[in-house]
Amino acid sequence: MVLENTKPSSKGGLKIDLQNPESVSYWAQVFGLDELDLMMAVRTAGRRPQDVALLLRKPWR
Repeated sequence: MVLENTKPSSKGGLKIDLQNPESVSYWAQVFGLDELDLMMAVRTAGRRPQDVALLLRKPWR
């Protein structure tokens, strides 16, 4: 079983897991969205936070 990082880590592995409520809540807060808007953005841009930031036209670290 492969565990995915849902929060930034020192290894840089980042994914937004829409099946994990903690991940959805965390990333919604990071992007300043409600959870439904985050889910729609992830469905459009994919699970990488960098791609979601690009879609939302928000800076990414």
